[in-house]
Amino acid sequence: MLYEVWTATVVPGGRNTLFDRVGPALGDRESMSSLFGAWYSEIGALNEVVHVWAHTDLAHLVRAQTTLHGGRKWLPQVHDLIVTERVEYWTGAEFVKPTPPGAHGPVYEMRTYAFRPGTMPKVLDVWAAAVPERIQLSPLVALWCSEVGQLNRLRHIWAYASLDERRRIRDQALGQPNWPPMTREWRVHEESQILLPAPYSPLT
Repeated sequence: MLYEVWTATVVPGGRNTLFDRVGPALGDRESMSSLFGAWYSEIGALNEVVHVWAHTDLAHLVRAQTTLHGGRKWLPQVHDLIVTERVEYWTGAEFVKPTPPGAHGPVYEMRTYAFRPGTMPKVLDVWAAAVPERIQLSPLVALWCSEVGQLNRLRHIWAYASLDERRRIRDQALGQPNWPPMTREWRVHEESQILLPAPYSPLT
């Protein structure tokens, strides 16, 4: 799967207005590609809204983009609310199944790690060995590798019922022999953000 991640920083206080405007337009947009998840930032970089669109492959993405650029309206009348926006493309790790829609959260932690060039194959091998035991504790919503733009990045999204559960499960995971995955020697940067679902998110 190929995931298109749109992240926008909105003006302070503008998030709910953006949601109110975007919601009615989703049906037309989802005729081109499905909405995997939609969130807003609660801890970390604030005033951010994240939409993730799922495509079966690059050809599917190109068809959707061609339709959008051909005049189909998307994000109508929201640019007055947006300060900055960026689009990233990520591929899903083959050993992690796409998460189906449903109530998995409502607290989602999105962690992004950057690694030294040339190390990603080794990183993925280590993660493939560590993930099966770790996901017995909490759902791994996504595990992606950067495809376009800044390369050598790994993004993983975890779902928790609450921040207290997050802390408890993370402490419990440290007791597993393969967790955290032993990739720190190759890691050069890491970020973490706590996200909550948008009103129309398929993942809640």
